Amino acid sequence: MSLETSPTYVDAIDKIALKGIQLGLERGRLLGQQDLLIIQLKRKLGNLRLRSIVKVISLPVERLEVLGADLLDFDSTADLEQWLDL
Repeated sequence: MSLETSPTYVDAIDKIALKGIQLGLERGRLLGQQDLLIIQLKRKLGNLRLRSIVKVISLPVERLEVLGADLLDFDSTADLEQWLDL
């Protein structure tokens, strides 16, 4: 029996592949949330400062979700900037 056909080896490769798929899906979800929020913010507030965009894409998933709800109350880019500085 070769290493490549060993059950332990195959199990290890399967676990590594599954972990890679999970990480890829999480990263894709994060990028999708970031893109959607930037689109929504631009549509609601107009042009955004690069500083604000960088801060938004630097937020963890939990804060992106909060921003998604809070942006409905924003009236100007100043509201967004104030929120980001919290």
